Amino acid sequence: MKMEDSMFRELMEGTGLLYLLCKAGSYELVAVNREFREAFPELNGRLEVGASAKYALDFIESHTDKEMLEEQTLLHLTNPERFYGTSRKYITVGGVPMIALYALNMAREIRRERAKKEELSRTIAEVKKISDAKTLLITRISRDIRTPLATITGFADLMREEMNPQGAADEYLRSITASGERAKRVIDEMLDVQLLEGKKVNLKTEPMEVRAFVHRLGTVLRPVVQERGLHFSCGVPNLITQSVWADRAALELIITKLVRNALTCTPKGGAIEVAVTENVRRGEMATLTFTISDNGIGMEQAKVDELFGKGPIVQPEASYAAAIRLDTSVAMSYIKAMGGTINFESAVGRGTRVSVTFAFPIAYSRKNEDPAETVDNARILVADDHALSRSIAEKMLTRAGYTVVCAEDGKDAVEKFIAADGGFSLILMDIRMPVLDGLSAARTIRELALPNAKTVPILAMTASTFEEDIRNSLEAGMNEHLSKPINPRNLYEIVEKYIHPKR
Repeated sequence: MKMEDSMFRELMEGTGLLYLLCKAGSYELVAVNREFREAFPELNGRLEVGASAKYALDFIESHTDKEMLEEQTLLHLTNPERFYGTSRKYITVGGVPMIALYALNMAREIRRERAKKEELSRTIAEVKKISDAKTLLITRISRDIRTPLATITGFADLMREEMNPQGAADEYLRSITASGERAKRVIDEMLDVQLLEGKKVNLKTEPMEVRAFVHRLGTVLRPVVQERGLHFSCGVPNLITQSVWADRAALELIITKLVRNALTCTPKGGAIEVAVTENVRRGEMATLTFTISDNGIGMEQAKVDELFGKGPIVQPEASYAAAIRLDTSVAMSYIKAMGGTINFESAVGRGTRVSVTFAFPIAYSRKNEDPAETVDNARILVADDHALSRSIAEKMLTRAGYTVVCAEDGKDAVEKFIAADGGFSLILMDIRMPVLDGLSAARTIRELALPNAKTVPILAMTASTFEEDIRNSLEAGMNEHLSKPINPRNLYEIVEKYIHPKR
């Protein structure tokens, strides 16, 4: 064998290279360097030139993982500090076929990678800590603003109903209500930005009655649209599938955001329509399209394209198109998570039509169940630790003809429910209360051995509007989640829906 062979010389002179060379076929060991012997003490006595290198090759093979690191197979041994990148090649040295096995010590690189991962883990943990603190801060800000805002707008609405003011007084009260609504929109947009900054969309599917869902949409959205002086319709033109598996809260958020877009673009006297149609049914899947149409100012194609650009526009002073893009970005994050598609058509002066399509698994569930039976002289339990909020709700419901009983916290609510032997037609429950919070109170009521405990409608009445809060209230056994400040007409319609569902 000629040592000047270029391939063999390159092998031997490699810096930091551990090598073993044997003949192909017979596995006769031809050469092995000192570094190789020292690196693998398990092979002591088996690396003699002229002897078989088969054991050494099998040893390396048995301790080799198949994962790749920098294009070399990584070798793991019992000592965690011993890592080698190994490679086996067939070469020819002096005309003789050879097997060249060489290894490179990767311990330093592995330690460096481990240090990087640990640093990355610490950074991620720190970022999560900051993000959680930011979310908590925004949640507190939202709640702390909504509570006094609900008091201001609530009393303004009551004064308009009770005093029937005229002239400037009526204008002042209307301005208070309108300003409260604008403040609420600012809070909603703040929460939307928080969502777009990386909050993961978590979905929870459950059987959903499509017609009941659409009726609920109409109940919630109609007062908001009509307050703007717009005509509103919400219906199901054609429907074969009655129930599907879907995330009701996420779907309602999507439609609400898109309707808010329409409100932004439609002047007084215009019209907004929400329609749900069933397109096709294949096997166990039903395809439903939710269409939101308006006859507002519309947008040119360039503005439509901008809606699907990179990143949201969040400047509070931005144009109506910027507000639409923010709402659309939030809606699209949920549409994407739910596997849906969105189609946006608009023309200047002719309005806008947005269609969102989903393929839902069909839910073969029991027949529709009314949330409550028709009750005469309905009694409502209102639980809220905020005295003014409690007073406003009591006055609103009393004026509507309901008998109202108030509780100052969750424990008080449970006790009054038990004292009345469950004799309430509906419960309005604030979520955050001292002594016993609203979620715990709802769970406690649901577990009581009273005939009405499992079926009495419980509506969450809270200043918290994060997705998790909505889900938590539903999981605690509540039927609806109402955010403060509560629109009086919206409150009346939802309460009526549960107390007299057959009307």
